[in-house]
Amino acid sequence: MTSATEQSVERLDVDNYATWRSRMKFLLIVKGLWDAITGDSIDPEKDQKALAQIGLHVKEHHLATLERCDTAKKAWEQLETVYQAKSNTRKRQLRKELTQLKMGAAEPLTKYVSRAKELQDQLRGAGHEVTDQEVAWYVLAGLPPAYDTVVTVLETTTDKDTSIDEMLPKLMQVGQRQDKSKEHVDRSEEHTSELQSPCNLVCRLLLEKK
Repeated sequence: MTSATEQSVERLDVDNYATWRSRMKFLLIVKGLWDAITGDSIDPEKDQKALAQIGLHVKEHHLATLERCDTAKKAWEQLETVYQAKSNTRKRQLRKELTQLKMGAAEPLTKYVSRAKELQDQLRGAGHEVTDQEVAWYVLAGLPPAYDTVVTVLETTTDKDTSIDEMLPKLMQVGQRQDKSKEHVDRSEEHTSELQSPCNLVCRLLLEKK
């Protein structure tokens, strides 16, 4: 029967190495097998059990790599070598996306903030810690000119540990004012369009003749 601990370790795929590594380490510690990875001299039976645990917690496309490893330590180090380069490339790409984050022209503020948080989660999953404060500054930097006033206020009055969730209510006020302004413009344009319709123009000409 599979224990709850083993079920909590998602099998290693192509983009979850950092999380898998941490959870797999804890699983091996719980089972008393972590020495097979860190020790120089290990009981052969424990070593094979540790190797088996690693093999049982990877997706099928990793099995060929593990088949060439005769110890748990070699298997662990081989996976680490493969994923270290991939992880660094992934982290650089995600970091670039976060630093260049911009709010779309018609993008809702909440969706824009959610994109920033998703990048933060992905970076953390890749083993690169990004603080809530850093995310908040990147979000502020990517806002359009309509938010300049509130951004200036937030930058000069907020604490250094302020998160984007704490800033969001003030930013939402700007977004709501923009929505109301846009709605007013749309109504004005609609009214103008009605006045300029052929029917209205004919009626106005008839009234002027009278």
